[in-house]
Amino acid sequence: MNVTVIGSCRVHGPLRWVAAQGLIAMHDQGVYGYTHCTKEALQQLEVLQGKRQLTDELWPYIADSRYSELGHGDVATADALVVEISSVKEISFRQTFLQSVFFRTALVRDRADLAAWWKDLRRGASTGPREDYVREDLSDLEQALVRETTVELQAQQTIHDDMRAIATSFEGPVDFVSHFDVTDYRGRPVAIREQLIESVAAGAAKLEAPYCNPGELARRFGRSRAVRDRSHYHPDFVRELGMRIFTDYLLPIGERVTR
Repeated sequence: MNVTVIGSCRVHGPLRWVAAQGLIAMHDQGVYGYTHCTKEALQQLEVLQGKRQLTDELWPYIADSRYSELGHGDVATADALVVEISSVKEISFRQTFLQSVFFRTALVRDRADLAAWWKDLRRGASTGPREDYVREDLSDLEQALVRETTVELQAQQTIHDDMRAIATSFEGPVDFVSHFDVTDYRGRPVAIREQLIESVAAGAAKLEAPYCNPGELARRFGRSRAVRDRSHYHPDFVRELGMRIFTDYLLPIGERVTR
């Protein structure tokens, strides 16, 4: 069966491993990179479907490939779509959604003043007047990014609306995957991660769509064996998660497709 994947390394890696076993075919032509929040995922899907175009000038802030070199996406021939939602933070500039890692790499770099501005902006703290950070050595686009880029925490309804838009835009079944839960230095659950997981689970339930919570599987697998840090999995769990997504969610779809 043919599968298109939208999300981060936490879902691309497991399903690439499944594809390497010959169990699925990855239909990822046109997938330009990793996404995290629902807005990024929806933007990626719209690009794949030819419904949205992005400009090359913003590409360094979104991915490490060039939009003009992507080619046409093949999501239309996919039997299933797997979408991971791993953040409630949306970074936007003039209705284009940017990727945190690439934004920092391309704009902030080693500029200490911009690093402080970006840190405060990401955590929702006051950054002071934007003009204080508009430096003469910045290009016109970079100056505009400093002035206009916003970081917002998505409300649960926004997440649900975007999940519905994703599910209705794709003609086949959509399997949603969330991030895994983490604790702080006192051993308490990190609230923003818990809220994300709950929102994705509730959104999938409303849509009657399949949903995978990697955190539950990690606990059964053995947390220390599964999770390398707050964002990444150990190789053994990458394979375990890939097989679980395949057997529990994708295999039943494949069986229906081949009947």
